[in-house]
Amino acid sequence: LRRAGGGQPGVLRAQRIVHGACKVYGTLYALNHKDNIADAVYVCLSQSEGLMVFDIVQVIEFNQWTAIKEGIQRAESL
Repeated sequence: LRRAGGGQPGVLRAQRIVHGACKVYGTLYALNHKDNIADAVYVCLSQSEGLMVFDIVQVIEFNQWTAIKEGIQRAESL
């Protein structure tokens, strides 16, 4: 799902491997999503059990807080 800017292919692969034996969380490297982090957050939250964003310094440097919040709000509205 590189087009939507998320980590979804890894999430789907992990879900297939663990067959529900444990939770799978999406992860994002903020530097890779400077322009589309809202979409990436939405995809990860809607396709997995949660989300981890790395690295906080990039979130701060690129002022991604509002976009991250937007992605969270979209996912919560499902």
